[in-house]
Amino acid sequence: MAIATRPLAFPVATRVVTTQIARASRLVAKLTGCSVQPNKAIVGANAFAHESGIHQDGMLKNASTYEIMTPESVGVSKTSLVLGKHSGRAAFAARIRELGFGALDAATLDALTVKLKALADVRKVITDADIESVVTSDASAPDAEWELAAVHVFTGTSATPTATVTLRRRGGDEATAAATGTGPIDAVYNAIKAVVGRPNDLTGFSVRSVTDGQTALGEVTIKVTPAEAGGGRRDVRGLARVGGDAADGLTQQELEELGGTAAEERGAGAKPSFSGMATDKDILMGAAHAYLAALNRLLHADATSRTVVGARAGGGV
Repeated sequence: MAIATRPLAFPVATRVVTTQIARASRLVAKLTGCSVQPNKAIVGANAFAHESGIHQDGMLKNASTYEIMTPESVGVSKTSLVLGKHSGRAAFAARIRELGFGALDAATLDALTVKLKALADVRKVITDADIESVVTSDASAPDAEWELAAVHVFTGTSATPTATVTLRRRGGDEATAAATGTGPIDAVYNAIKAVVGRPNDLTGFSVRSVTDGQTALGEVTIKVTPAEAGGGRRDVRGLARVGGDAADGLTQQELEELGGTAAEERGAGAKPSFSGMATDKDILMGAAHAYLAALNRLLHADATSRTVVGARAGGGV
């Protein structure tokens, strides 16, 4: 953007499509599980926000007073299209396209419309931030092995948080498990882990408000890594080891004899990290969807990479 805004100082050309910068930033944030801080230049939420009176006065008189580039030049929309519970499917589809998500298939669009209308019942007016958050949520990824069917939580003062979770496997089979935890979210995670049966370590958990107000959507971002040890480990015999050298590695025969456990525990290097993100009016539900999304990515890596996750060089995300 320095090159684009100061052509005399930087007399060079690039093929960067600057109007995709904001969207690319959101994509990177989603895939890495790292949120963009509000005061980040160009792509932060406050990059084109002005609160002080003198700034607002200057912006009203001449926007270039405080903005050397326009929001539209980096793909930040300033359009305020009022969408609510009375808006139709076509209106939501048009706004989604305007935000740069392209044309969606009918099934996906129908599912998003239902979610946005449900949100509109609470918020009355849907903002661009709400739409972007719902569209980029991992809650209903098409290639997910498991999806959340039902969650019931019991908690309160002097009560042990208990959760009962029902998951639906791709194909229609359902499984239910109950678990306790140090809190309601921990109980839900323990129940989900019991159903999925894939040991994992929760390495990241963050919650942020998508918009302002009591009815704002909550966005939950989760990171998990393959567990170092523990019962219920998936059978990894016959899978190839990732990375490492002959000196500290195990042969395929040794791996099969040990069932993969020793190989994973000896793989002391970096492990792959899998992230999941979901938004919901209820933080508890958002946390459940985000955790399941991260686990689905871990299971997908197990099924497709044909490698022992957790080995020295890690695996693909």
